[in-house]
Amino acid sequence: MAGIAFHKLHSSGNDFAIIIDNNSHSSVPHGQESNLARRICRPHFNIGADGVMLVQGNMVRHFDPDGTLSFCINGSLCLARLIPEHPEIPRAFSLFHVPVAIAFENGKSSLSFRPEIIQVQEMTVAGHAGRYVFVGNPHFFIHGYPEDIPKARAQAEKIRHSSIFPNGSNVSFWEHNSKRVRILTFERGVEDFTLCCGSACAAFAAGMYRPGITVFVPPSNRELIVSMDNETGTMTLTGEVNHVCEGTLLLS
Repeated sequence: MAGIAFHKLHSSGNDFAIIIDNNSHSSVPHGQESNLARRICRPHFNIGADGVMLVQGNMVRHFDPDGTLSFCINGSLCLARLIPEHPEIPRAFSLFHVPVAIAFENGKSSLSFRPEIIQVQEMTVAGHAGRYVFVGNPHFFIHGYPEDIPKARAQAEKIRHSSIFPNGSNVSFWEHNSKRVRILTFERGVEDFTLCCGSACAAFAAGMYRPGITVFVPPSNRELIVSMDNETGTMTLTGEVNHVCEGTLLLS
């Protein structure tokens, strides 16, 4: 029975399966990456994850639980945590068409990137006014943190599947106090609220024009810090990353 080596990590509460496919005996079947991601991410029946980071040589890809490719910050922070044990991991790569650089220094993971295209637009979707921001993937932000989570989930599902967004959109509810932003994100692909969405934090900082340091507080209560350079627009994100386990996924 063939097996694929994997690592399981979480970044500020969002968890990922990391596969470093650099030898023949643990390779991912060609053309089956999306199917494998769907299988791995399924909770209870497999490893369970909010996404899969797949490293094949110098190429890095992130797959959502539904098997689609996407840009992912927390997954990349998890990948950075493995650099000391796996020096073959590329420090710079293009993730879903977005050039990024990762590092693990002084016990902390970081990711830096400069959004090449930032789209910001005020709009009303499914009866909810908000701000659409694109910095590698789509986000829709609604001001106000919900008290009724089931109701907010139903609202987010309507917005996520609105015909306005042909490829869907992540949906975030937020409130802020000085330099701290409380945020709750419904992630497309996961199709539910997650404990922390790194790209939502980056998109918020860019779309709300917040240079300097912004501290985000997601449902996990693990802070994610975004620093944006006012002159270059380069963003650096740091957060808590923990290595949960490693093992071998058996393929029958």
